Amino acid sequence: MSTGIEIVGTVVALYQLINASAGLISEFKDVCDGEPTANDHLEEHAKNLAQACALTQARYETMSSSDKLSDGEKRVQKTAEKCQASSQALLSELRYVRKRPESNNCMGAVAYVVKSKVHRKKIERMDARFKNNQQELQIILQSEILSQNKAMQYLEAEEFDNFEADIQILIKHVSEGFFGLQGFIEAQHKATNKIINSRLDATDNLIVHGVAEVQQGIKEHFTTAQRKEFLDSFRYPEINMRYNDVLDSSEANFDRVFASYEKGTTHDQKSVLSKNGSSDSSSEASEYDASHNDFPDIDSDELRTIDKTWSSFINWLTSSDSLFCIQGKPGSGKSTLIKFVIDNKNTQRLLEHQSPDIVIMSHFFWKIGSKEQSSIKGFLCSLVHQLLARSEHLQELAMGLYDTGSRKGYHDWSSQTLKTLLRQILETKSHAICVFVDGLDEVANEDGLDKLTREIEEVLQFPGIRICVSSRPEALVA
Repeated sequence: MSTGIEIVGTVVALYQLINASAGLISEFKDVCDGEPTANDHLEEHAKNLAQACALTQARYETMSSSDKLSDGEKRVQKTAEKCQASSQALLSELRYVRKRPESNNCMGAVAYVVKSKVHRKKIERMDARFKNNQQELQIILQSEILSQNKAMQYLEAEEFDNFEADIQILIKHVSEGFFGLQGFIEAQHKATNKIINSRLDATDNLIVHGVAEVQQGIKEHFTTAQRKEFLDSFRYPEINMRYNDVLDSSEANFDRVFASYEKGTTHDQKSVLSKNGSSDSSSEASEYDASHNDFPDIDSDELRTIDKTWSSFINWLTSSDSLFCIQGKPGSGKSTLIKFVIDNKNTQRLLEHQSPDIVIMSHFFWKIGSKEQSSIKGFLCSLVHQLLARSEHLQELAMGLYDTGSRKGYHDWSSQTLKTLLRQILETKSHAICVFVDGLDEVANEDGLDKLTREIEEVLQFPGIRICVSSRPEALVA
């Protein structure tokens, strides 16, 4: 009979093969569903699966011939053969994925959609087979190959340190009573991170002493011209057009937006002046009240309703709540209002109650404008551009992560890459951010409001992010 450790090694390889297949299957499903997928992600998953296949084949060959194996070992051998066959079929799907039609090939695109449905069903069947193999493998491992007691015996054996690292991890995992794939993969990641951290600790002094030199080297490496070129790659011609086309906030009458705040500020000043014996405070307050009651076309009840509404907005600005929605009919002045709020110095003052270092950003959707003005990709580019423009440190981070030479403009970035970059920036930023987003209902139909709201919800998951949006009421309800 084969030695037990050879079988354990094959099981470990199969666990890694099944896990790698799950990653590639997930990417394939996104492609078949028309989701944007970075080629480098796809290729990385394919590379991982190919490596896992090679490891499985190598360990499979160390097993003895089938007539010398126990029933449990024969089942492992059979499972290995099935997994290898499924993996090769899965890798062959790459040929289909790489043949996506050009965007201007209409008939090719239609044919591709039809084929996508067929390929998705094939992938779903493969996924089901891998999951069945995983369950079967776990049962065999626990009942016939490596019990908890046997794992503890391996752990205490002198030759344990000579076992390959992944085999050691599975044995330790099983000795603690765990047999599942996910737990093994997590334990493997922890072990890898531990090795990395120990190596980092060993070179910690060198890193500390070299930080200044490295930072200086980065700054010298990226010239001013390179920084500008990289920053401009996120900027499209219409990036500020909608904001500039909206009625200037100085020409609009939104005095009541900050009326309660300004009145309260005046009242506080009055109290301070009274304590100091000033007699002018009363007349100043009276003049303020008189000027803000000068709305002859609006009755007092409606004014109170308006003030109550804007009082809730003022409260939001000074609170820690992350989201505020402004609703209004088309043509009711939502865009002008958003522009007024962005430009008004009181907005910054109120936001600073919670976050003294907060930065205000904005984006205006415009459906009848350019594609960039109405798309989620344009929204992502706008946010990334505004964030990077404010921080050299974030510019260095982004330029270090992405190939600056091949990215010269808007069309050199995919939506998925922009999403990844935005999240990397938000994880690294050192200040709070408040984003005013106008016209959610103006997003392009091909992107859709549901997808846009999901993007906003994902951004709100990061700490220190606040967003105020405007839209038609029926769009938000829908």
